[in-house]
Amino acid sequence: MLEAKRALEAMLQDGRAAIQLPMLDDPTILGDELAASGVIATSDLRPPVDVCGLRSPFGLSLDDFALCYGLEREAVADWEEGRAIPDMTARSYLRVIERLPGEARRALAQAG
Repeated sequence: MLEAKRALEAMLQDGRAAIQLPMLDDPTILGDELAASGVIATSDLRPPVDVCGLRSPFGLSLDDFALCYGLEREAVADWEEGRAIPDMTARSYLRVIERLPGEARRALAQAG
């Protein structure tokens, strides 16, 4: 409930808010209800990043992948084993790694 309150406060203050919803039987119903309230809703329905498939072409072990990209080893293991789903920030970063692995590694190294 607190998360919903914060999302509404962000929409009022900033004009936008990002929220993560559980799987819905029919997301169009929620979209229609939000639209009726004056809220424009968009969704990120891209398929999840295959973390194991992401690191395998580079020959990186789970430990090496986590170290190279500044990720927690346990989180990577949980994603690969399906025990956890990366949050929105992690998914965004994994997509950057997926498309620009060298640049992501260099940017992280330069950032210290």
